Amino acid sequence: MLERFKLIFNLSRYEFKKEFLGTSLGYFWNLLKPTLTILIYWFVFGHLIKQDSADPNIPFLLQLISALVPWFFISGAMMSGSGSMLSNVNLVKKVKFSLYNIPLITLMANFFNFLIMFAIVIVISCIFGFFPNIYWLQLIYYMLATLLLLNGFNYIFATLTTLQIDFHQLLGIVLQLLMYLMPILWAMDYVLTKTNGTLLATILKINPFFYIITGFRSTILYPEFNIVNYGLNSISYVAYFWVFVIVINLIGFLLFRKYKGEFADLL
Repeated sequence: MLERFKLIFNLSRYEFKKEFLGTSLGYFWNLLKPTLTILIYWFVFGHLIKQDSADPNIPFLLQLISALVPWFFISGAMMSGSGSMLSNVNLVKKVKFSLYNIPLITLMANFFNFLIMFAIVIVISCIFGFFPNIYWLQLIYYMLATLLLLNGFNYIFATLTTLQIDFHQLLGIVLQLLMYLMPILWAMDYVLTKTNGTLLATILKINPFFYIITGFRSTILYPEFNIVNYGLNSISYVAYFWVFVIVINLIGFLLFRKYKGEFADLL
């Protein structure tokens, strides 16, 4: 078990560095695209289009990045996980290498990148006067929840993309649309109040990433215990989330196990 952990850690670290090997600016390129995206959203939704749903007591930039950076991790990890077999053909065709490791390696490589970006979020939070407190320990819970949820999805997506490569492109489109159904450019309480009792509210709530994104943002912005203590996060909803995580991991494992013997031939 320890040897497997070391293997995954070392290969994840290599996967993380591989993207910018040989470039003069190195890791800077990994930061440039999300930074530009954040600045565009901040300018458009924070200045050109004023958000009624934004909390007037908290800088909009901080409201934005506390949700958008976790979403960058989620969407990036899903896209990388989906294409993980295609981008690691050499490992897929190794007889003695466990294919179960590949989506996990890709996920952890994305997580390393997320930790660096999230450290920047923490610095910006401190600049605005939102300093780490005891409630920030909840971030560990939300990170773990995100990793476990993504793990299940990535086994499913890696399998589907290997069976039909067009799925990877379709996933990119779906994730783009999904971002606008997240509490990223708008506040959860505002929209759920406006849509209370409607089909839209139900659709928003059954999305498991809704819980995660809201958790990250609320933990940074509001000094309170929020895992089961505010609006959306009733005990029943948290139970739903973890049942969903277990089911999606089970589906992912069974689907991956069924088709993994065909991956080498398909690639």
